[in-house]
This record gives sequence, C-alpha cells and structure tokens, in this order.
Amino acid sequence: MLGSKGLRSEHLIKMKELFDSIISSAGKDPKDFYQYWRKEAENIYMQVADLPTEDAFDKAMRMIETSAKFELVRRDVVRNLLG
Repeated sequence: MLGSKGLRSEHLIKMKELFDSIISSAGKDPKDFYQYWRKEAENIYMQVADLPTEDAFDKAMRMIETSAKFELVRRDVVRNLLG
C-alpha cells in the first residue's frame, strides 16, 4: 500500500509480543499488565497515526519497549515505597 499511514493490526500483535516478552523476561506475568498495555497501545496508536506505516511501526516498537520497561520500574518503586 503506497502512501499508507499509521499502524496495521499485525503491528499491534507484534507490539503485544514485544511487550509481553519484556514483562516475562523480568519474571512477571504479562496478564497482570493487561490494562496498562491497552492504555499504552491506544496512546501509541494515536501518536503514530499520521506517520507513514513503516515509520509508525518502528516508532511504535521503540515506544512500547520503553513503556514496558518504565512500567516495570514504576511498579517496583511503588512496591518498595509501600513496603
């Protein structure tokens, strides 16, 4: 598709696989992060909607990787603060 913009459904699947892989590699259950995933995926989807498809996918993958790592750290910090 010449000139297409934004993400396709297969891109969302790959984003979910990457997100789950990062969460799993930290020894956590990806199911515990599902609501966070949905919110982040929706935000990212909207942020890259105007980019050409390939650029949108590349940027979305970087964003979801950063987001997954951030959420892991955030939850650990909160857990440590709460004792």
